[in-house]
Amino acid sequence: MMELSHLLLNKLKWFNVADNADKLTVNGRSLYALPSKIKVNKNVVTDIMSVEGGYYSYTFSRDQVFNVIGAYKSIYHDNGKKRYIVSYSGPSGNYILSFSESDCTPIW
Repeated sequence: MMELSHLLLNKLKWFNVADNADKLTVNGRSLYALPSKIKVNKNVVTDIMSVEGGYYSYTFSRDQVFNVIGAYKSIYHDNGKKRYIVSYSGPSGNYILSFSESDCTPIW
């Protein structure tokens, strides 16, 4: 009956997860909610990987907004904090880079 009430009356969520949950563990795996965008909290230097190949360091200014395309937990850097993977289109090409969760604010 739960399936019918959900499908017909939309009374229950299909997966009963709180709207403010940022982490969920299913079958021993941790899943994290991703914001659609992030805003950089301060001027930050990060390495950029060009879509065409190659790396270089670049400084991004405070309040710059990026589209989030993924995330990972950094074991070797950032003391296990989450890093957001973002896309960036600059004057000389398209890039993929990451920011530590401590350097940015999620925009849900």
